[in-house]
Amino acid sequence: MMPDFHNTRSFVKHYQHEQRRIADQFRLAMIARDGHSRIRFYYPLLERLGRWLIVQGTRLQTRYGKFKEVASASLEPKHTVASLHIH
Repeated sequence: MMPDFHNTRSFVKHYQHEQRRIADQFRLAMIARDGHSRIRFYYPLLERLGRWLIVQGTRLQTRYGKFKEVASASLEPKHTVASLHIH
């Protein structure tokens, strides 16, 4: 049985119309959402915590000097515990 060309063409037009409508709704929703960004109650608390951590880290760094990097950890044959080689 051959598909009816007229019905297929009308279905495609209907499908394209539905897809355009969905895309327009999505675009409008994104525009509306950008205008009303939500500020959660904990955002200011996290910001203050982050600033406090930076200040405390800076104070500790000035008091005790820069962090010494650990180059490698290796096991010595005599010891069962890893020894760290510090630069």
